[in-house]
Amino acid sequence: MLANHKYFHWLYHTKSKKHLINWSIGLFIWLFLAITRPFGINNNNFEAYLHLVANLAVFGGVWIGISYVTDLFTSSKLKEIPKVDLIYWFVKLIIFIHIIFLIREAVCDWKCFDALEYLELWVACIIMLGIPYIIFSLYSRYLYFHSLVNKKPTSEGKIQIKGEGRESIDIVLADLIYIKADDNYVDFEFQNGDRKLIRATLKKVHEQLSAYPHFVRTHRSYIANIHFASEYLRYDTLLINANGDQIELPISKKYREFVKGLFIHPK
Repeated sequence: MLANHKYFHWLYHTKSKKHLINWSIGLFIWLFLAITRPFGINNNNFEAYLHLVANLAVFGGVWIGISYVTDLFTSSKLKEIPKVDLIYWFVKLIIFIHIIFLIREAVCDWKCFDALEYLELWVACIIMLGIPYIIFSLYSRYLYFHSLVNKKPTSEGKIQIKGEGRESIDIVLADLIYIKADDNYVDFEFQNGDRKLIRATLKKVHEQLSAYPHFVRTHRSYIANIHFASEYLRYDTLLINANGDQIELPISKKYREFVKGLFIHPK
């Protein structure tokens, strides 16, 4: 599931689901602790249960607070990179575990500290965050491929692609067929026959298109708009409809399995 973090990353940062995910995880933590009842209660009455529920709500709120504070002070450019963002989530997990640990120790007057208690806390927190992560990863994966299958663009109008220095170009996503690396430049091919060049790397361009799942990396030199793809050939070629012609784009071994998964019956 960690290999699919780019889908979770795409959902969290580019689909405006941050609040849904943060509060859902907080609610799940509260429910998880309410079921396991790690502190127990001494008196079997309504007031004791109410006190327990309030305490557990604090623990659910810890994750929500950590998420928004770290989001506020973390560079948005760093979070645009899925691998860096995965590390960022692991750091939030570490902070969460130790804040929970300090609160639990304070509750029992610093008398319940031992290695087993600390290990159990790690296991519990990994479970509490792991289950919502898997659920939202599956949900984001569904949204990602659903947008491809239904050929619905994720954005209308123009977006700006930044190159080296202050160079940039405006492109209409619905008209962009494929992108090709050409030495130190990137070549944009459009369905109306237009062509635009910008000095940049294909990697940098692909990162800027990460919010649009129909732009798929097929080769170290190519990015294809899957909406224009008509067929997947011979496990190493993608057939693209471009301005009335069919163009074969190469698929390298690195991206073969991913591209293959976009087609139901590859030849």
